[in-house]
Amino acid sequence: MAGGSLLAASSTVWAIVLASVVLGMGHLCFTIGGQSAIARYAADRDLDKGFGWFTAAFSAGQMIGPLLGGWLVGQSTGVESAERLADVNQAMWIGTALSLFAVPLLIFRFKAPRSTTSRPGQPRTGQVSQVPRKNRR
Repeated sequence: MAGGSLLAASSTVWAIVLASVVLGMGHLCFTIGGQSAIARYAADRDLDKGFGWFTAAFSAGQMIGPLLGGWLVGQSTGVESAERLADVNQAMWIGTALSLFAVPLLIFRFKAPRSTTSRPGQPRTGQVSQVPRKNRR
């Protein structure tokens, strides 16, 4: 969200560089977070399926995103640079707004485990085991 907003509001080259860094770090954090969530929450038998769907969705987004952005920016021919810049800014704001819709989905999808009382030596329900998983190869 911040990367698209900063990019749309940038007026200097250094602001664009900073916005690109924020956008790239967001992309990296999303990738690592998504892979970590699959590794942590998916059952052992579903790991391949989870990583496969994550990769497919990630690739589809990388294919559709530039096409959609190009369509938003390139609607007319012979456009002055000020109008083209306004179209680019509009595309950035649309991307920022669309990313806001993902926040409620993530909040409801990954709830914190419920804390329950248990007897000593008995694991609590809803708690993720801290024992490392065996090699899956």
